[in-house]
Amino acid sequence: MTGRIAAILAAMLLVVTLFPMLAHAGTQWANTSFDRCRNITIKNAGTTNLTNFPAYVNITNNTGMLSGFTDLRFYNMSCGNAGTIMDYEIENYTAANAHIWVRVPTLLTGNTIISVYYKNNTAVGSGENASGVWDANYIAVWHLKENPGGSAPQFKDSTGKGNNGTSVGLVAGDQRQGVVDGAVNFKGAAANISTKMNNSVKGLTQYTVEGWGNVTQVNGVAHLIYEEPINTSANTRVKFGIYTDNRFSLRGRDTDAAAIKLWVVSSVVPVVNTWYYAAGVYDSVSDVHRFMVNSVVTSNATAGVTIANTQPFQLPAIGSRPANSEYWNGTIDEVRISNTARSTDWLNETYQVVANQTSYVTFGSEENNPPIVSLILPGNNSVSNKSIVNFTFNVTRSANLAGCSLMIDGVSSNTTTPAGVNGSMTSVLSPGDHLWYVNCTDIGGFTNRSEQRNISIQIIARILNVTTTNVSVVLNAGTRKTVECNVSVIDTNGTDYILGTNMTFYTPPSTGSSAETNVSKYSNTSCSVTGTGVDVKNYTCTVQLLYYTANGTWICNATSITTTTTANNATNFTVDPLYAINVTSTDIVFGDLGAGQISPNVSINTTNVGNQRINVSIYGYGRVAGDNVGFTCPVTNVSIEYIRFSTLIAAAYDQKTNLSSGPQWLNYSTPAQSGPAIIMQNASYWQASIPLGFPPQGLCNGTVVFQAEAP
Repeated sequence: MTGRIAAILAAMLLVVTLFPMLAHAGTQWANTSFDRCRNITIKNAGTTNLTNFPAYVNITNNTGMLSGFTDLRFYNMSCGNAGTIMDYEIENYTAANAHIWVRVPTLLTGNTIISVYYKNNTAVGSGENASGVWDANYIAVWHLKENPGGSAPQFKDSTGKGNNGTSVGLVAGDQRQGVVDGAVNFKGAAANISTKMNNSVKGLTQYTVEGWGNVTQVNGVAHLIYEEPINTSANTRVKFGIYTDNRFSLRGRDTDAAAIKLWVVSSVVPVVNTWYYAAGVYDSVSDVHRFMVNSVVTSNATAGVTIANTQPFQLPAIGSRPANSEYWNGTIDEVRISNTARSTDWLNETYQVVANQTSYVTFGSEENNPPIVSLILPGNNSVSNKSIVNFTFNVTRSANLAGCSLMIDGVSSNTTTPAGVNGSMTSVLSPGDHLWYVNCTDIGGFTNRSEQRNISIQIIARILNVTTTNVSVVLNAGTRKTVECNVSVIDTNGTDYILGTNMTFYTPPSTGSSAETNVSKYSNTSCSVTGTGVDVKNYTCTVQLLYYTANGTWICNATSITTTTTANNATNFTVDPLYAINVTSTDIVFGDLGAGQISPNVSINTTNVGNQRINVSIYGYGRVAGDNVGFTCPVTNVSIEYIRFSTLIAAAYDQKTNLSSGPQWLNYSTPAQSGPAIIMQNASYWQASIPLGFPPQGLCNGTVVFQAEAP
């Protein structure tokens, strides 16, 4: 092997140096049966997306991989971001590395990140699916890694279509190092690999033949990588390799009777003992045929038709066939035939990922499978009537658990280190919807998170009812009347969260926020607790209504304060009108009077002790109402007209009004009291006389009745 070959192979077989293990930052470990993962970034050399592209990956045996690489699993997403498992084929492996082909569902322009998971804790079977790597357009794929001296057919077709190859004139020593693992060395006319009739290009409108070749002679003689004969031993349908002009070309026939045609020839003249990637594309649909050598593409417009649908005369062969002297002298690797015209981007990517593996396929740092977190309760979209919520979860792979965090709306709310696989944390949540999940981290710093769930906090914190037994309130004249309203308050967090209740009593136009007047507004800022249940607390709110409280409809408006809200509720009661007076003295004393004498003025004050404007009526009697007697005396009674009154202090006796035994109005009207310091009262002035000739008497008595009446 020359220095040029050795240098190229060294570049191709470089493996990626291990990086320090990193904490996984994703959300879903794709396969929890495996502990480790590395991202693989594949660069697309072209400008189009490639679908189901078989990418070559030379992977180092990282610490933890099984010796036979049976624990590898490839996914189409980066580590920790779930993904779909991908088909792969291990072409071969050593203790140090493995040569692997991976089917990438979509190789995007720019970079595509896939991942490889590995390190199963116990032995595991291989996840390979070689035939799944190669799309339906591949007729045959030969890696040529096998021992040419083994049992026939020695060379396996990786598509699963059975187009296996058989050694002709090859021995075990002809297995050599190739561009990807093993290759076969062809050393003369007697050496080739015969394939199957089914890998013929017969009946196709398009086909692609590709392979890697390293020739030891460039001497004006044709050297074919692949050849397919037609109906006679002398005629050929496909000639793929180096022709007599010392350049790579694709030649052949579309119809069996046609002369052989040059479909396309490359501009590249190969150098001996150097590996070249060659790909020839026949395309009778566009009539533009292409040939790529390494990344250099040449095209040629030549009319072609559908290839004749006849069986080859002999089996197609790799390295030419015995009936033809155009044999390959050198090494061949990775031969493929497709029933489609592979794009230039596809062929160039095929070349680049092999020839420039370390530039086009790069590995990220090793990531560890963190603890696996599964949520238990509350369930997703659950509703809680309490703000204190207990969150439970399960952690597997918890042997080296460092701790877990409860995340509420993206913010850490609580932390814990479960003693076993199950853990719980509590948090106080405000009313409304909240998103929550749990992050768990092991002692190596590797973190994983659970699924995300929603919980709705719907606290029931309100006044259940407000009641009163005082449906119709009759005030007490001149004093107070006790009125009570009862309140029941619920808070589903518990009664400890009910902080207190206050009450306002008012009648319109006053409101609960009006000033305290004792006429239309009262307050109780500390209602008394009368009973406590699990989540209900009962209060009694009392108020002392003064006698001048306005009549009409009153509102008991309760306000209850909890830790989460302030609730209001109300009930009504009625205050009746009250017409009442108070006379400041219960005795009118006229003194000692003789016949023909008139008493001095005696003043009598009447006070409105109700809630209505009043007029005051009076009448008198001696012993019984209506007796027309003013005074009842021991000997002779004094007639009622000798008692007189006036609301004017200056009125003389003869200017005053005679008292009668029927109702008479005092000449004033007294409004209701409008405040605690405003006493509403009026005065009247009284005199009595004794008729002339009235005999001497003793103590004389009579009664004057004062009555409050509506105006």
